[in-house]
Amino acid sequence: MRKIFAVIGCMTVFLTAGFAQESGNSQVQVLDGGWDFPQEKEKFERIGNDVRDLEVEVSAGYLCGSRIYGGARLSAELRYNIKNTALDLGLQYSSMGGDLRDKKNSTGDRRSFTIQGMYGFFIDYNWRVWNNIAPFAGIGVGYFNGYQLSRIYYDGAYSGITVSSDNAFLAPRAGCEFFDHLRVGVEYRLNAGRSPSFFSITLGWAFSGGHRK
Repeated sequence: MRKIFAVIGCMTVFLTAGFAQESGNSQVQVLDGGWDFPQEKEKFERIGNDVRDLEVEVSAGYLCGSRIYGGARLSAELRYNIKNTALDLGLQYSSMGGDLRDKKNSTGDRRSFTIQGMYGFFIDYNWRVWNNIAPFAGIGVGYFNGYQLSRIYYDGAYSGITVSSDNAFLAPRAGCEFFDHLRVGVEYRLNAGRSPSFFSITLGWAFSGGHRK
């Protein structure tokens, strides 16, 4: 009886593979189902690559850095998924703000800063190791304007000093996408000029998208 089941199993795998080869871009994928519920720690097959060409991610995050007490960011990113590859290309808009450490004063007076618009181009590489977990890593370059550095308090009084500048940035990032939509990421944004560089932790949701092989 075991031999019969073994033969049937081999024939099923052979026929499935043949069907996948005859279906154009469809390919058989054997993935680790360790994070699939309720099929925990099982192996199964998935045919094809059903990721969509375009997806939109909306995310929020927290900022921190050597010159930043803390801050928040909001981002929206349009991504183009290059089918049958592990790459995607993204255009991002983000807005950020928070409190900046003032190194010139021993009293530790704080300044507020806002970056009204950061425009970036990103490229990511995605690994499909598990069915519902896809790590990614990438890098982005961009430009921002409307940066304002406003002293809130100086010796107990509001000074009203504001500095504006336009600068470029470089942004390596990495993270994981869960269940083809939920994205958790870490990014370091290296800002040029007088602007503070910072780390950010983000949580986002990708609309559309889908399963990438």
